[in-house]
Amino acid sequence: AQDLATALQWLERGQTEKASQQLQQLLQSQPTAQTYFYNGYAAIRTHNLQEAGNFFEKGMILDEKRHPLNKAGMGIVAMLDGRTTVAERLLAEVMKESKGKDVEILGRIGEAYTGYTQVINATDKPMYAQHNAAKAIEYLEQALKRDKKNGQLWLALGDARALSTPSNGGPAVTAYEYALEFLADKSLPNHRIGTIYWAGKSYNLASDFYRAALKADSLYAPSYLQLAELNFKTNRYKEAAAAMNKYLALAEKPDAQLRYR
Repeated sequence: AQDLATALQWLERGQTEKASQQLQQLLQSQPTAQTYFYNGYAAIRTHNLQEAGNFFEKGMILDEKRHPLNKAGMGIVAMLDGRTTVAERLLAEVMKESKGKDVEILGRIGEAYTGYTQVINATDKPMYAQHNAAKAIEYLEQALKRDKKNGQLWLALGDARALSTPSNGGPAVTAYEYALEFLADKSLPNHRIGTIYWAGKSYNLASDFYRAALKADSLYAPSYLQLAELNFKTNRYKEAAAAMNKYLALAEKPDAQLRYR
């Protein structure tokens, strides 16, 4: 469980190669329904739906009857791929088999309906074109009824609310504040709140929250990038350069190196 949590943390930091390596090692040593699912999940987060589907298809054989986690993954892939009819059928079956009570499944489906937030400057932009904030909120609220202290669910709900009402960040911030309360790693909710304040042109507050994210996790690359962009926007060029250098030292993406050098 700790190895899985560490791999998912690397994924959130943008260190996708390290995350994938650790997840593949976990799968080799522990070929379980969960390790298949989270390898598929990492593939989704790196925009590789075909690879994700391959992991989920293999993992379905190991799914527990009341916990069809990989079948939910197959439904998520179909939804993100725009195969709506297939997605709705699979997710309906998943909900029936799990009796609509499985917090992990409800949460991962809800998160998928956000399209997976990518924070870019003052906006939360979904990675996938196929997203539905209302459905995301519906699934996540169902999960939270069963686990009110699940910080990951509150974080995803904040993303869904930010997507649903981009002009009103208040409800999203409320959800992110609950995430701050319940998550051991405070970097993600602080980062998300920073972006809400950026969108509201409260640049100093936004910077404070990005710094809080980095205080929580000094390897959380997205906050270095946001600080760099925000400092550049507000003519703090020296601070922008320092933050960008730290981002580039952590970034695994060749396009980032080319774009920002």
